[in-house]
Amino acid sequence: MIHFLAALALSAASNSPQVPQIPDDTEIVSTESGLKYSVLKAVEGEGESPTPSDRVKVHYTGWLQDGTVFDSSRMKGTPAEFGVMEVITGWTEGLQLMKVGERFKFTIPSELGYGGQARPQIPSNSTLIFDVELLGITQGPELPEFRAVLEEGAKRTASGLRYEILADGAGELCRAGDIFQLDYAFWTGGGTIVDCTALNGRMLAGSVDKMGLPLLKEVPLLMRPGTTLLLEVPAALAFGDRRAGALEPGATSVWRLEMKRVLQAPKFSLLTPEKLTTTDSGLQYEVLATGEGEKPKAGQTVEVFYSGWLEDGTGFDAGVIEFAVGTGRVIRGWDEGLMLMQKGSIFRLKVPASLGYGAQDKGTIPPNSDLVFYVELLGIR
Repeated sequence: MIHFLAALALSAASNSPQVPQIPDDTEIVSTESGLKYSVLKAVEGEGESPTPSDRVKVHYTGWLQDGTVFDSSRMKGTPAEFGVMEVITGWTEGLQLMKVGERFKFTIPSELGYGGQARPQIPSNSTLIFDVELLGITQGPELPEFRAVLEEGAKRTASGLRYEILADGAGELCRAGDIFQLDYAFWTGGGTIVDCTALNGRMLAGSVDKMGLPLLKEVPLLMRPGTTLLLEVPAALAFGDRRAGALEPGATSVWRLEMKRVLQAPKFSLLTPEKLTTTDSGLQYEVLATGEGEKPKAGQTVEVFYSGWLEDGTGFDAGVIEFAVGTGRVIRGWDEGLMLMQKGSIFRLKVPASLGYGAQDKGTIPPNSDLVFYVELLGIR
């Protein structure tokens, strides 16, 4: 999740002659999570409050407990806009308590802020104080509805997962080595949403051996395209003793996973010499399947299924990715190669080191490595 406020730190704010002071509290209210707030300016009657999927416009100032200002939209002269779920946990909770036009003081303990992570001008384990005015709300997407896994009829895996099958799906089960895409949502055990595809536009994609969370190394193998599962996940199979947004360390979470796509990982092969084309830059490509329609233009978003190898056949990455092509988001060989393709086409690319990572050591990719890719262009928008 994006911690928006960390990117907005002021430089040398404490040297300004107009540094604001921490406002005095009115009546202090403490929530169950440990957030403390007081209402500096109230709005009478029923007003609109943001939901987790909404975007907000705010003015704010942030201090350390010693009165040091580390960030302020007011001092910059421009309100900030961001998603309710894109900020630290204390802000996500606090914003939903406010109505448009209100002004609150938040005192956010470190576990609802940046915890043990040091940020520019914010030492690790810092309690943070904010003066926040909610200026406006932009309605966000509809979020999936929470419900707990039923006590009766749920299945249980040997690892301790409990799950219900909401939809069976069709086709072959996902296998180890296959590349999958999962639409996801997960909540605290009490029903507070933590993150989901509807909020961030991203799916979980890759193969089970590349997944970081234990549940994602196990659950996809129970699914086929179209399968939807509701799962009760013990902490040991998710984030363990780490906090994940509103999810407390060591807490059970509830997940909804829908298998959108299962793709069989291609086998390694070098380009066929008599079938390859070499461009002026030195990129080589072989057309394995032709597509149809227009080729992507710089700035358009492409969806790509890919596998990558060193020239000796050692695989280093595979998955499904979306990005704006021709904008430098990926290596130069990819930008060039993808703009030669049509939707549905499959190319095998040989990317020389000069169009790849050059002399950089990428761990699984040694310096000055030529790279081989299987690339399928799934979509353009």
